[in-house]
Amino acid sequence: MRSHEDYRAGREVLTLVVLTRKPRQAAERFSCAVMPMDPINEHGRPLGAFRHKLVIINAREINDLTPPGVRRWLELIDDSLDEEVDETHYPDPLMRRAVGAIRHDGLDGEALAALKDKAVWENSKRQEREDGRAAGARHWPRHGARHWPS
Repeated sequence: MRSHEDYRAGREVLTLVVLTRKPRQAAERFSCAVMPMDPINEHGRPLGAFRHKLVIINAREINDLTPPGVRRWLELIDDSLDEEVDETHYPDPLMRRAVGAIRHDGLDGEALAALKDKAVWENSKRQEREDGRAAGARHWPRHGARHWPS
């Protein structure tokens, strides 16, 4: 690095969150939202140092204000949720590639749901074990310790 300019991120980084259910709260009903992640200093000014954004899209909330470029992807996502995509609606080569990527290798909806349930259950058990270890470390004296930790 020869100067402070070398430390700047060379690209815009987008973190994409895809929602596929209707939100319960009215305030959460949108097709797309963007949150710039540029830090703001104590003077209230953005630093301009990071070109990162959190992009949240919801395939179940397409509306008249949804930008056309976002709309076509949301429509594809929405169409794929029932696992029956009409590929003729997506002639664009990039969209056709996406259709190929979202195929589930012959798994039906029930099998996918079972896999997701198992993953959530395993994650919950792991988290419970980690929380238990962390709590135990705070409450139990270390091996050979004569006093409780303060």
